[in-house]
Amino acid sequence: MQYKNIKPGIIIEELLEEEGRKELCLDEIEIYCFNGKPKLFQKIVYSEPRYATIYDENFKTLDFSFKREYVKSLNPIDDNLKKAVSLSSELALGFKLVRVDWAIYKGKLYFNEMTFTPVSGFFLFEYEKWNYEFGKMLELNK
Repeated sequence: MQYKNIKPGIIIEELLEEEGRKELCLDEIEIYCFNGKPKLFQKIVYSEPRYATIYDENFKTLDFSFKREYVKSLNPIDDNLKKAVSLSSELALGFKLVRVDWAIYKGKLYFNEMTFTPVSGFFLFEYEKWNYEFGKMLELNK
């Protein structure tokens, strides 16, 4: 729905591909921002299996992953993650909910996209408690 008034167009970008990877997926950082503030960060390492680590706004590791096929792991908190969080806080200003996505290519951080309805709004967590915790972060009356 949020894209209905955007004029369609085609953007062609350079293909970022790392040698030795079976798929075209780069490692990712996803920053979930609520009411303009980064609250949850997911770092995904695309290997076999895929590893994911979720952090809260204090960079504390949380006990779940967004996709069940990801193996929960402890990916290090590095400069790319810190920079992505900082830049996302600027990009998210004025939005109630947005996920700011970043890619890591040859150790360098690249902006990917801003998603206003992650998983079309139909995602449920493996642990029921996180559905409630996510909902509490969103303040619709402000």
